[in-house]
Amino acid sequence: GTTFCFTSHRLAMSDDEDVPLAKRREPTPASYTAPAQEARKRLPKERRKNDKKAQSRVGVNPDDIWAAKERKRRPKNQLATLRAFYHKQIRPWLGLGTFVVLASIFLYLRVREEFYDHEKALAMMHDSDDPFKVLDVGRNASTDDIKKAYYKLSLKWHPDKNPNCVDCTTKFAQIGVAYKKLSDPEKRQSVLKGMQDRESHDAESPIPSETFSLTDANFDSETAKQDAWLIQVYTDWSTASWDAVSEWEKTSEDIGKYVPMGRINFAKEEELGRRFQIFDVPTFLSYVGGKHTVFKGRPNPQNFTNFMLNSLRDSVWRITDANARIFLNENEDKVRVLLFANKDLSKLRLVYRMLARTYKQHMVLGEVSQLDSPGLFKLYNATADKPSLLFVKEKGVKPLRYSGQMTNTKLRALFEEHKYQVVPRLTTANADDLCARADNVSCVVFFTDAVTDAAKRDTIMGAMRNASRAAADLAMSEEEPEPSPTFVWSDLAKQSQLGAALGVSVGGESVLVAMQKGAGLAMAYKGDPTNGTAILEWAASLRHHETNEFTPITANVAINYEAPPINLRQVWRTVSPYITAILVCVVIALLWFAGSTYYKDVRTQKANEAKIAKINRSKTASSVDVKADKWKKLEDANRRTEEQRQRQRAEQERIDRERAERARAEEEEAMRNARKAAATKPKSPALNAAASEFTPTQAAAAAAAAKKAEAAKAAKAAAAAAKKAAGPKLPADSEIKARIQQIVRESDLETTTRRQVRNKLSAAYAGIDLSSRHDWIGIQIDAACQA
Repeated sequence: GTTFCFTSHRLAMSDDEDVPLAKRREPTPASYTAPAQEARKRLPKERRKNDKKAQSRVGVNPDDIWAAKERKRRPKNQLATLRAFYHKQIRPWLGLGTFVVLASIFLYLRVREEFYDHEKALAMMHDSDDPFKVLDVGRNASTDDIKKAYYKLSLKWHPDKNPNCVDCTTKFAQIGVAYKKLSDPEKRQSVLKGMQDRESHDAESPIPSETFSLTDANFDSETAKQDAWLIQVYTDWSTASWDAVSEWEKTSEDIGKYVPMGRINFAKEEELGRRFQIFDVPTFLSYVGGKHTVFKGRPNPQNFTNFMLNSLRDSVWRITDANARIFLNENEDKVRVLLFANKDLSKLRLVYRMLARTYKQHMVLGEVSQLDSPGLFKLYNATADKPSLLFVKEKGVKPLRYSGQMTNTKLRALFEEHKYQVVPRLTTANADDLCARADNVSCVVFFTDAVTDAAKRDTIMGAMRNASRAAADLAMSEEEPEPSPTFVWSDLAKQSQLGAALGVSVGGESVLVAMQKGAGLAMAYKGDPTNGTAILEWAASLRHHETNEFTPITANVAINYEAPPINLRQVWRTVSPYITAILVCVVIALLWFAGSTYYKDVRTQKANEAKIAKINRSKTASSVDVKADKWKKLEDANRRTEEQRQRQRAEQERIDRERAERARAEEEEAMRNARKAAATKPKSPALNAAASEFTPTQAAAAAAAAKKAEAAKAAKAAAAAAKKAAGPKLPADSEIKARIQQIVRESDLETTTRRQVRNKLSAAYAGIDLSSRHDWIGIQIDAACQA
């Protein structure tokens, strides 16, 4: 017998009035199972017991409690959720996704190269070269004619009106470029002048230039010699190419001595056009280390200089006070060069960066500016007004500083002279330069091994450095210096084949050997290896020795390749872009995971809200139906009560009218009898005299006044009778509702029943019949209970 709080009195059970108010709560429908209730079934018995205690509390929904607990536990499971998402969603597709990405990149590059149509690109350049032809107007066309033609062709070739047209976008862009050229009077005159200049030349005559011509046949060989180029792509019939001739030649005169400059005739070199994906002429680009960058801007010498500086920015280090120590310590196997100069010396910096490309096997170059490195400027006493070079070689050797004239020839001579350390390590890269010279100058090799004492090894190395510096100073002091010997060192453990060919073994006495690799001769040094002067004199005297005094090298002199030591910082700089790309991909994947998870949570939340809303709507609808039925029954009862009252009032009015009529008839009868008695009784002379004084009009007025007084008296008597029949007045609904709320508020809901509330209400309104408001009072009691 479950009953709702708003159950009508006529539908209630017989003992419904005696149920305590605290237990009159509307229960959850049996058909609804909250998500938290499903979770509670899987929880331990102790928690379910606590749930039942919470459910017994008035006004506490256990679903809200468990939902809050689930929210508190959710952050602890994020790692497990992420791991499960990786194993279910990402891991099965990781290999396939990587393969698809790499295959897509490969196919894109292949398709981009294969589908490049050289003839089509050439035809498009022909069409776009003549703006009058593009707009289909004559050279004498007015501005209005050009504007009309532009609007007409724009509407015709607009991409939005031709969604399936492939060439419409390119054609539309050509129309816009042609209109910009012809709408501006200055640009139009320049176009006309260029067309006239082109027509003055023979159609087959090439554009003259002093720069090198690059073709499909010689491009790879020329770029292998010099890996940094400034290239122009042109055609002989292009007006814009003719317009750029003067600026290109000025640039060639300005920086052509430092930077190799070449031209590619696009009409003839199809393979290079496909390689660089050229769609317009003239196109200027830089080609550095196998990568090309397209120039964007106005062609002039200064812009080309800045463009090449930017293209060569990765060839040198940007030295600051913070990374100077790293630069010097990381590249100990090469000569380190520092340029102290301001950034406005663009040509000097361009020559310097080109030299960095040329001597990258032997030197590492860095640029120092006073703005970024004031500490280095102060340390080496450099000034911003006068640029200077600093050559840093081995540890313990004083750096060489040059602050003289900075010309291209002088800089190349300095770099050629100091491209090796004072005593360089003999490697495959420098063996021919140092030990296989055409003048058969001896190369003194110092072999080190693990057996030789470290202090002795350092002493011998110091003597070798002294001999090398003395040879260099002697060569610079003489007007016609003789070729000086070179001094190198090698690790016998790594170059055992070379040591065996020269007769040197581990732990042997011969640690210094003079070698003429080209002649196949060698001679061991028998003197003091720690005396640099003696070593230099011995090495210089070898030019005057006879061939039979040397030992022939019978074995093959082969120098093994020695891998450079692993530089972790340099490796990090190399792989950091790839690691950054991987991290970006990981971040994108995590963001996608977070977004998808959030999207799923939102969808789940919305679904739960929709489900709860649906349940609430069904509950509300059923409650509304029950309330509507109750209100309908209450209105029927009120209507019947009102009809009964109206019948009672009508009956009372009828009775009052009958009483008034009987009273009036009795009064009239009494008046008639009085008249009769007065008529039979003899009158006094005074009364007869007074009666004789009334006129007929006055007599009628007196009769009407008497009749009105009688009617008022009868109405008053009828109202008194009706009030007596109606009984006490029923109080207003708001007053009864307030009294009910007060009674419920002052009562104990655990023991007070609805019947007791009704009794207290009847006692408050003693003498008033509240039976007609029975159902309405029950509803108000339940509402006060819920409140």
